Amino acid sequence: MRRSVTLQYPDELPTLAPRYRGLHGLTVDPETGIENCIGCQACARICPDKLISMDLEKREGHPGRYPTKFYIDLNPCCFCGLCVEVCPTPMKALIMTANFHMVSGEHKDLVLTKGKLLENGRMELAKSRVYQTEVNAEKKAA
Repeated sequence: MRRSVTLQYPDELPTLAPRYRGLHGLTVDPETGIENCIGCQACARICPDKLISMDLEKREGHPGRYPTKFYIDLNPCCFCGLCVEVCPTPMKALIMTANFHMVSGEHKDLVLTKGKLLENGRMELAKSRVYQTEVNAEKKAA
């Protein structure tokens, strides 16, 4: 028998598994500031809940198509992570963060817009020095 453990949330935060799948985020190249998403829509096609949508356009200086609008509706999301795994970009344009604070009383608050996705991605990459080290190693190898 194990002793039960009670955390005094939010003063005490739980220890998350290394591959925990929390809120989604979009990443940007730390050197150029350009978004990594190339608008291939692989994430939208593979999503079993069909909750990812985006509007795309061609922009000068951006590889592929540029997502002008990007929405992820978390209400029906099962957090399976398929959208992240299928991303073909070397630096993973779409990531799942360790952020689990997503409580809301309204449907619209659980629809992530491009701005919120970019904010989530920036916060996660700032926390993850390991990710930045891997990206630099991949760039040197290329």
